[in-house]
Amino acid sequence: MKNFIITGSSSGIGNSVALQLNNPEFHLYLLGRDSGHSKALKLKLDSQITFIECDLENIDNIQFSLSELPS
Repeated sequence: MKNFIITGSSSGIGNSVALQLNNPEFHLYLLGRDSGHSKALKLKLDSQITFIECDLENIDNIQFSLSELPS
């Protein structure tokens, strides 16, 4: 299984990248500020998905979000 971390998955390029990486053999870790958009994206994908709500402008938020990723 391959793992991918995609930032900005709520819209734009991050959303498009998630759609391009759609594969049941991939696990996508979607980071974004808008959980509603990312949850809607999750319904379109066959990949295993973990959504992590994260605002990359907040350094404390980034450190917390990274701690949720597998080591």
